[in-house]
Formats: sequence, C-alpha cells, structure tokens
Amino acid sequence: IDAIIRMPQQVQGQDGHCGNFNLEVGDDSKELILERIGSPVSASESLFSSLPSIKEATAEDLSLADCEASVLEAGRRACEADLAEEGQEATEDLLEPCIFDFCFAGEDFAAMDAIVEHQSYVLQEEDWN
Repeated sequence: IDAIIRMPQQVQGQDGHCGNFNLEVGDDSKELILERIGSPVSASESLFSSLPSIKEATAEDLSLADCEASVLEAGRRACEADLAEEGQEATEDLLEPCIFDFCFAGEDFAAMDAIVEHQSYVLQEEDWN
C-alpha cells in the first residue's frame, strides 16, 4: 500500500519516519533520523502493537551492492523511463530507492514509486505555493 500523508510544517519543528521537513533529503536517512529521535516506537506505544512480530532480517539488511549487475542496470533504465513518464527529473535521490525496489521487489513495484513520487511532488508544490 502506498500512501501520501500531507502535514503542514510545524512551527516548533518535527521529525520522524519521513524526515524533518527541512527540504534537505540528505539528512533524512534512517540512521540520521534515529540519531535525532532515538529508537523506533516501542511495541507498547505502537498503534500496531497487536500485529504479529516480523523477522528482523528485512530490506534494511540489503543494499544496491546486493543487486545483480544486470538487474541493477535494467532497474536504472526502467526507473529513468518511469520517472520521465511522470515528468520527474531522474536525480539520484529518486533513482536510488526506485532501483532498490526494482532489484528486490520487482519492476511493477518500482514503477509505482515513480507515480507516488510524482504525486508527492505535486502535493509539495501545492503546499509551498
């Protein structure tokens, strides 16, 4: 499920899963967010604590270095085409997560990334203008 959550920038600042709303993608990595806010939400505080536990070895254990070279290149081409179709410039900030999804979740999932990125961009433009 893809979802776009719209929230106005908070006067006192904010931080979390989606970053800190300073429009600098470079400081919104999982590692930097956890450095700023501490550990993830505990099971007792989670709205989803009733869900069964999930195996810890997830996508966080993978990187683009784990993607087969031919799949990596095919992913780059597909993501560039998908982003162009959505009117988005194929910057590394957009390409990297798209290629990751192509490598580890498949081409259809990666194509959806481009659509969601485009919608997110449109909503941001509306919010900032």
